[in-house]
Amino acid sequence: MSNNDVLNIGARLRAARRKQKLSLRVLASRADVSPSLLSQIENGRANPSVMTLHNVASALAVPITFFFPTPNDNGTQPSQANTISSDKSPSELRAANQGEFDVPAQFQSPVINPSSRLAIELMGGVRWERLTPREEDNIQFLEIHYRPGASSGSAMSRHQGREFGIILAGVLKLELGFDQYVLNVGDSIIFDSTTPHRLSNEGEEVVRAIWIIMNQSG
Repeated sequence: MSNNDVLNIGARLRAARRKQKLSLRVLASRADVSPSLLSQIENGRANPSVMTLHNVASALAVPITFFFPTPNDNGTQPSQANTISSDKSPSELRAANQGEFDVPAQFQSPVINPSSRLAIELMGGVRWERLTPREEDNIQFLEIHYRPGASSGSAMSRHQGREFGIILAGVLKLELGFDQYVLNVGDSIIFDSTTPHRLSNEGEEVVRAIWIIMNQSG
């Protein structure tokens, strides 16, 4: 599954870059990464780190969730349990509601089964699973996994927003500004994402945590 995730991230990155008519060098400069790394990511030969993904998303002015695969990309199909049936077609429902809202072709349940989550694999053993059925404006609701030795990047990063987390398994190290915190199971954290920070797993157990990133609107 991870190889498909890498290819998906690269394809979306290339599409967004070309849509904005940016060269690899220009985008790399804005995102503070090398053009060669950007090229490798676009061609599916490398994963971005958490830090790189944030930098690229900021440079392209797109949300982090832009890089998640679609259900079709992940090879999953909406299950019967996740679909609301109706005797009326979408066009009939739109007409009945006088065009007040658009009715999607398939109705999605607000419930996401773990087997149906969309996920991406990032550099160094980090995995993000989206906990919402669709992309949400200005917020990312995730379950994050950090394998032993994994980190969010080689250096501390900073970006717009605020982050909230709670540890479900393992021990997560958070470097935040000049401070360091060791987060154990049950510990929760909140911090301003503009403060330089770095997450890492120096233990022998996979870290699982629920993580929320709230972006500043406007």
